[in-house]
Amino acid sequence: MDSSSASLAPRWSPSWSRRRSRCSWSAGRSGASARWRPASSRASAPSWCSPCCSTDASAWSSRPSPARWPAPSSRSTSGSRTTTTGTCPTSSSTSASSRSRARSSPASAAGCWCRAWLAPGCWTRSVPAASKRGRSDLRGRVRTRGLTWRPLGRRRPTIAGLDLDVEPGERVLLVGASGAGKSTVLHALVGALGSTYAGDLSGEVEVDGRVGLLVQNPEDALVAAHVGRDVAFGPENLGLGRDETWARVDAALTAVGLDVDREHLTVALSGGEKQRLALAGQVALRPDVLLLDEPTSMLDDASAARVRDAVLAVARDRTLLVVEHRLEPWLPHVDRVVVLGPGAVVVQDTDVAGFLAGPPPDGVWFPGLPDPEPVPVPAPLVEPASSAVHALAGVDVVLRARTLRGSQLTQALSGVDLAVRPGEVAALVGPSGSGKSTALGVLGGLVRPTSGTVTPDLRRARTRELAALVGWVPQNPEHGFVTTRVADEVGRTSERVGRTVDVDAVLELLGLAHLREANPYRLSGGEQRRLALAAALAHRPGTVLLDEPTVGQDRGTWSAVAGWVRAAADAGATVALSTHDDLAPRDVEVRLDDGRVVA
Repeated sequence: MDSSSASLAPRWSPSWSRRRSRCSWSAGRSGASARWRPASSRASAPSWCSPCCSTDASAWSSRPSPARWPAPSSRSTSGSRTTTTGTCPTSSSTSASSRSRARSSPASAAGCWCRAWLAPGCWTRSVPAASKRGRSDLRGRVRTRGLTWRPLGRRRPTIAGLDLDVEPGERVLLVGASGAGKSTVLHALVGALGSTYAGDLSGEVEVDGRVGLLVQNPEDALVAAHVGRDVAFGPENLGLGRDETWARVDAALTAVGLDVDREHLTVALSGGEKQRLALAGQVALRPDVLLLDEPTSMLDDASAARVRDAVLAVARDRTLLVVEHRLEPWLPHVDRVVVLGPGAVVVQDTDVAGFLAGPPPDGVWFPGLPDPEPVPVPAPLVEPASSAVHALAGVDVVLRARTLRGSQLTQALSGVDLAVRPGEVAALVGPSGSGKSTALGVLGGLVRPTSGTVTPDLRRARTRELAALVGWVPQNPEHGFVTTRVADEVGRTSERVGRTVDVDAVLELLGLAHLREANPYRLSGGEQRRLALAAALAHRPGTVLLDEPTVGQDRGTWSAVAGWVRAAADAGATVALSTHDDLAPRDVEVRLDDGRVVA
């Protein structure tokens, strides 16, 4: 980069690393031309890369770069449009030549010996092209050419030669079947491929302006212990003053409908509340390019509508890319619909009218189609050895969230009475934060009630015994993974409890057969959720507890998940699920609000 260029303040936000870190990319006139800033507040932060380096930056001058952290080849700084091209190897070394090239990189100029910047490609600078809408004053153009990405351990690329153009101020809806590569495309636009995620990367990515990303798993976006500090992270890294920062924080929390104070602990939020918190962080940032990965998937209809309004209010003339399965509510608000097939190949790119006039793409929740039917599941795959009635009587639950700075008590359930019987599906519904997940945890012996009666009381059951009796699919599917291979994940519980399972049949049914050898942590969000269901239920437990099982599913995979739920109940299992999905199977509906049963 030319050190005489205008000062830039772009940001990569947020990081989707499980280390819960976020980084800021910046470039300016004086000193180093570019530097990494860690996920700490204010300008006093040292210039080393917190997500992928130790705090001792100098240690990287002689530390080898592991093969699982390859160098990126396509990188776009999120400032004045800057393009990187090249080829990302599967491994890197600290040879003299690679170190020489690393020293010429922007990051090394700032003293960052980050493995993400070893052996970089060729850095070039270009002038933003005029918008097709005739508004050359706007930032936010997005462009990819020949973008190809094969994750580490995969034989086939998840993105194969993607060419995509988005003009400044355009609103684009990115749709496709589960596993088509939609989320991966968003990760490419913020430079995560080849750094946060390991694999082979080639092609060209160009982004003009500051980028904000709402990731699919909201827990990966949390960076602070308190709600206010979490939302303030972006404005602080922009160098805004205290008054402006907190004004943005309060406005963002109000916009997304998260009605908690600034000091509320982030760990005490429900999954839907965390999703709104993550969005509030992006609203407060006010990026030039806003990337949203299923922003309303874990919300009830009222909260989802409010979140959409907040997104549209902050987007205004900014560039917006939205990935969503339930696409109908977004169609009145976007300019284009881009449909991706396997390998993120563009199979359709048209305006909304053209999309609605064309044939329904495979797997897409196309408006006007009849509701999908659950797939029939063979009884031997789901038939339990035994089952029992599960009941709560006058149950209160007070949850204590602890951090190093203190704790917070939350009344999660108040006087809850409910019963779930063998052979039926009980759906727990209600707004985000109403206590649905907590009620499931109490039923399964995973959450201790403060008062009341639970039948049967499974809290004292040994781990092996509890695993044999209860199949639990958590809201965050990664919380249930215990292996690094998909096939092993499906069979692990069955091995431990002494039951046989047809792993291949289960994977085929849930559309995961082609991922048999893959790492569970490198699947898409929808694939992870189906794997969590397979891993928890393949051993045919008598009690099935599912937390938001249909989130992130296309029409086809939704039918497979719904079919398993329906078949388990028909075979005699006791099934309870929490959901915002009106189409999810149910025989009984229990509505919760503010921790109480209201219907």
